[in-house]
Amino acid sequence: MLKYLFLLAFISTAYCALDEKDFPPKLVKLAKMMHFECQTITGATEEEIKKLRKGDFNGSDEIKRYATCCWLHSGLLDVHFNIDKDFLLDIEPEKLKGKFVDLYEKCAEKGKNSGLPKFIEKVWIAKKCIHDADPENFIVL
Repeated sequence: MLKYLFLLAFISTAYCALDEKDFPPKLVKLAKMMHFECQTITGATEEEIKKLRKGDFNGSDEIKRYATCCWLHSGLLDVHFNIDKDFLLDIEPEKLKGKFVDLYEKCAEKGKNSGLPKFIEKVWIAKKCIHDADPENFIVL
């Protein structure tokens, strides 16, 4: 069930072609819960999240922790930087079906091999990689 909370990563962004209506209402509700939980745990502000949605990667440790929380808590990414492909395919909207799997795997590998010591920094590299590869469909919960 937690994996479906990653859906939030596909919802409520001003910088994306997707809308809440592209997702089932039950998943939208769960995704909003994930947003609240990760924001509460990490201390990331709405302002920081909005900046990230617009592609601003000059973030604090809190926003980096927020991105990490969402990816790990949902099950999209594990601590070894493995992406759950089946899960990602399950939650992709029809109009983007199959678009993200290769990109997320490639960028997770880039983060993993970045040589940075902190896990949150590696996730941040992966997230920026995804943005840089497809800024029009960059999604942040």
